[in-house]
This record gives sequence, C-alpha cells and structure tokens, in this order.
Amino acid sequence: NLANVHIYKEDWDQASQRLKNVFELAQEYDYPMMINLYVALKGRLALKLGDARQAARLFGAVDSLLSSLDVHFEPADQAELDESIADAKGRLGAAYADEYAAGRSLSRDQAIALTLS
Repeated sequence: NLANVHIYKEDWDQASQRLKNVFELAQEYDYPMMINLYVALKGRLALKLGDARQAARLFGAVDSLLSSLDVHFEPADQAELDESIADAKGRLGAAYADEYAAGRSLSRDQAIALTLS
C-alpha cells in the first residue's frame, strides 16, 4: 500500500524502494499473492513512467499468475489494476493485446525478471 501511495504522489524513488521491500518480503515468506501485487504495482509504475508496453506485459503476467493460483485480488486492488489496464490500452491501442498476451506467456520467474529489468 505504501508503494502505491508513492506512485500516486509521483515519488518514483520511494515507490521503487517500497516495491523492492515488498519483493524481498514476498520471497522471504514465499508469499505468492504478494508477488502478484508486486508485479501489478511494477506494471503500474512502468505505466506512470511512460513504458506502456512493459506495463501491458506485466499486467498479462499478473493475470496468468493469478489464474494459475485460482485467486483474485481484493476489490480495491483489482479496481486499481483495471484502471491501469484501461490507461495502458488507451496508450497502446491495438498493440496492447499483443503485449498482454506476451506477458501471459511468462512464467513466474520470467515475470519477476521482467520487473527487475
């Protein structure tokens, strides 16, 4: 949640630091849902920084990761993701579907590697 607050405030350094902390905790505790939130927020951050293609790939990865676990985000988290997806679609137009599909094809480790690139 703190990472998201920093994204809203356009405090990219603090958002990145918070997301790094989220990732470290998710790995330490082997907490898949936190990894999913991390990937989604990295997509949101990429979008806000102007990389809609990266965001679309990460949003596709999140969709695949959630589906593989047969889980869903909490309504507030899903609403923010939906808003970011709509923004990315608006920026990319028809290209969004290809980027999203590319993200859906990523494994969990590949999705994480993409967030770190």
